[in-house]
Amino acid sequence: MNSKICNKCGVQKALDTENFRLRRGSSDGFRNDCRECGRKARKGYYDLNPEKAREDARKWAVEHPEHRAATQSEWHKKNKDRIAAYQRRRLYGITEQQYQQMFSRQSGKCAICGFQFLSSSRGNRRVSPHVDHCHVSGKVRGLLCNPCNRMLGYAKDSMEILKLGIDYLLTKS
Repeated sequence: MNSKICNKCGVQKALDTENFRLRRGSSDGFRNDCRECGRKARKGYYDLNPEKAREDARKWAVEHPEHRAATQSEWHKKNKDRIAAYQRRRLYGITEQQYQQMFSRQSGKCAICGFQFLSSSRGNRRVSPHVDHCHVSGKVRGLLCNPCNRMLGYAKDSMEILKLGIDYLLTKS
């Protein structure tokens, strides 16, 4: 297995994309500094020149839209749980700990129909819990499966509409 010594930290590491970033034109196809040292250098530059670094990033994003989209897509695939936690905090004001407690209290099941969720994360969108909340007060009520969440949404959270639906089913069964 090939290896390379980082020219900044002096540590010998395996020559792969996990340890070194790619670089066209170099004899081995990789940069001379390892990813960790490169990350530290970029962070140091950003700390000293935040406005310039942000402007450079914006300019690069405009000049390389396909690469930026691919990078974002890859990041989103790797960080589904992190994104879901951020959205729950932003939309409903609940922390990951509060979400996990709610999931445990409901034994990993839909609060209405009892459907068993596969996990507490958003790994599989079709079976992940939806955070049910009152659209008037914003109060979080519990975790629901997608069909139950949609049912309440289509009924506009109205008990009267839901009662009329029950009466309809009773008379037409």
